[in-house]
Amino acid sequence: DVVVQVLGADGKAVADFDAEPRIVGEERVGLVADALAMGDLVVKPKYPKAPGGRYAIRVAETRVATEQDRSLFEAHKLSAAAFASNDAGRYDEAQQLASRAVTAAEAAEPNSAYVGFLLTALGTVERARGNQAAAEELFQRALAIDESVLGRKDPQTAFLLSSMSALYLAADENAKAEPLIRDALEITTATLGPRHPRVISHLMNLALLHISRDDYERALPELQRALSIGEEMLEPDDFLVSIVVNNLSGIYIRLDDYDDL
Repeated sequence: DVVVQVLGADGKAVADFDAEPRIVGEERVGLVADALAMGDLVVKPKYPKAPGGRYAIRVAETRVATEQDRSLFEAHKLSAAAFASNDAGRYDEAQQLASRAVTAAEAAEPNSAYVGFLLTALGTVERARGNQAAAEELFQRALAIDESVLGRKDPQTAFLLSSMSALYLAADENAKAEPLIRDALEITTATLGPRHPRVISHLMNLALLHISRDDYERALPELQRALSIGEEMLEPDDFLVSIVVNNLSGIYIRLDDYDDL
């Protein structure tokens, strides 16, 4: 699994391409050269600790850019800026950028898988802003697209289901969250493997579901498995690993197991 990053002449990232999460697959990159002063095209592993592999770069086509091409590339640039703002905690700015990215992508390819991906991203930003109703509506729109274009058993659909389950967990709507968590975990395990980093979030959501029911004995092995994957595949200072460790520590305290803290 690789990420393809487009850098401007100043060396700063202006667009990311990361649609294919499988180990074996094709990451399609569309560039509009006159839209920016071109710098480098960087190919890097999505997860630095993952086993090494090989990749090839192939130029499939060069031609005059259409309006569709320009809109799609603009969507990629806007989404990269939105993710950066979201990571920095600037949620209002991220919402505006992500919304513009959706509009640009819809102008290029209405109801495409990429539009579904961007709707999920926008829904996640709305959730961070505390707008549950808006987030749920965006997730439902994304789900309709993902299931139509990719199918239920696709990693992107599973990622969306996990995002929806987190929304419902935060709202104490466990009856809605549980089937989504289990579907996300099953689909991701089947398509990406049981040790893929995306499994970590699904296991954490499942553990949080059990914690909300005071079922710490069931939550413990789920968090232990999540930590095992994180330690194998992610860097020690990865934010996701720190969340797992924090939740696991809480479980040990609840179980009076201070030796494992």
